[in-house]
Amino acid sequence: MGIDPPFLWPDHQPPDTGVRIRYDAAGAVALLAVHGAWNAKLCTVVSGTLRRLFAEQTTGLIIDLSQLDDPRADSAPVWMGVRSLATQLQPPVHLALCASPEQILADRLQRFGAGRFLPVYATVGQARVAITSRLPSTDRMRVELCPDADAPAHARRLVEDACRRWRLHTLRQSARLIVSELVNNAVQHAGTTITVTVSRRVSGLHVAVQDLCRDMPQLARPAAIPGQRVPEHGLGLRLVHATALAWGAVPTGDGKVVWGAVRGPASARRRRH
Repeated sequence: MGIDPPFLWPDHQPPDTGVRIRYDAAGAVALLAVHGAWNAKLCTVVSGTLRRLFAEQTTGLIIDLSQLDDPRADSAPVWMGVRSLATQLQPPVHLALCASPEQILADRLQRFGAGRFLPVYATVGQARVAITSRLPSTDRMRVELCPDADAPAHARRLVEDACRRWRLHTLRQSARLIVSELVNNAVQHAGTTITVTVSRRVSGLHVAVQDLCRDMPQLARPAAIPGQRVPEHGLGLRLVHATALAWGAVPTGDGKVVWGAVRGPASARRRRH
């Protein structure tokens, strides 16, 4: 059985979608900025975006509502529902909202009692500092690599160290393959400094490869030519697609992060049924 399609975010989201996504690999924190008038269409877009973010196993999530036009605070129940979902995930996602104190929405959330469970900050900077300070650094290992032929081997060693430290030996082979292919793609197509982050997520691993190229990856179909060998273009991501429980790519402020997640046999069976 094939896995679900990859979670590939577009390079440039249409301006009328009402959402913008940025991802910070160093802190494993995603920023979802919601803007425009709150209505049924925007609610649907936000719901779909949140499903993708949670599927990516993001450790922390900041929702910036400072540019949201919601004079009656109709969206307040949605954000409270997001808080409930984030706390039920394994592991839970650290969540923070960003809203101006002058917004009626900020006042409504405070009156709902959100402040005790879902902090509301005046600026994204304040929210980022607060969330980053709560992330468990012991569950992440990172290495910065030069874009050369040795980079994939260094990344594989990081994965091996992580599997040994966290006693996830059964995931070693799959995680090695994924990180090797993602780093190799970054070397070939980005040619910039590469940051590899390996995170422990319950009984699995989340591998993130960040580079400074804004071009998003494409899952290409190898075009077989009669009488010739199948071309290798796109084969690396096809291996990732076949091996990972889930994978995808998200933009950062100066490039992108391509990620892949692997789980133990029990987690994989639960996902397929």
